[in-house]
Amino acid sequence: MGAAQPEEGKTTYREAMRDAPVERVCSAEVPIPYARRLEEAALPQTADIVAAARRAVD
Repeated sequence: MGAAQPEEGKTTYREAMRDAPVERVCSAEVPIPYARRLEEAALPQTADIVAAARRAVD
């Protein structure tokens, strides 16, 4: 049994991601603080990651 082939003319997810530019989502260039709110501001949040993924797909 082989892997299922995509329908002709349809782009697979892997092909779409191959054409997307690389974008790094990482912490700010500051030392990680101990205060929770400052730490949250320094580290990428879920919304940042989702926004980067949407930019890559669009």
